[in-house]
Amino acid sequence: MNINLMPREPLFDRFYHVWLALTILSIIAFAVLCYYVYALETETVQALQEQNSEMTRTKEELSQELAAYREREAFWQENEPYYVYRDAVEAQGAVSHAWDEILSAMEEALPSGGQLIQVEVTERVAQGLAVVHSVDGAASFVQRMHDVLLVEDVALEAVNAPEEFAPLHVEGEQASVIRFRLTAAKPEQSDAEDRRPEDEA
Repeated sequence: MNINLMPREPLFDRFYHVWLALTILSIIAFAVLCYYVYALETETVQALQEQNSEMTRTKEELSQELAAYREREAFWQENEPYYVYRDAVEAQGAVSHAWDEILSAMEEALPSGGQLIQVEVTERVAQGLAVVHSVDGAASFVQRMHDVLLVEDVALEAVNAPEEFAPLHVEGEQASVIRFRLTAAKPEQSDAEDRRPEDEA
């Protein structure tokens, strides 16, 4: 019977290769983990830098727009009276031009021998007197004025004998004096209204 009196081999020595393999694998795993963390941090930092750059550009654009708005606002406050006056003059000119065309249309709409005697204009309404020589002539005048685009409505209020208007010295045996009321069409909304100078830039 053989008896081994040698001490037993230490556990570390018996599993040396196993410990070595585990150590190497641990180092490799740690290195991979470090690389992954580094790559993740790099990607995060890059994304934050891009976001910061975008925010900086947006801030600069907003600052430029705000500066331009303040400049336009100051310009408007300084020049507002001029634009208000200009728009008022343009509006009045448009109204006057429209009534000039309507009055010309009245003269053309009168039948042969007809004559405008009096026209009073108040804003969009005109009341007038005219001489015609027949009832058909009065009806024709009203119909033709209805066809004028600048006219919204025409009403024949009365047909009177010339004697009722003696101071007018109306001549003609069959002459009649008609009293009419005319309403001009509303002017189209102008783009200049409520327009500020920055809209013209």
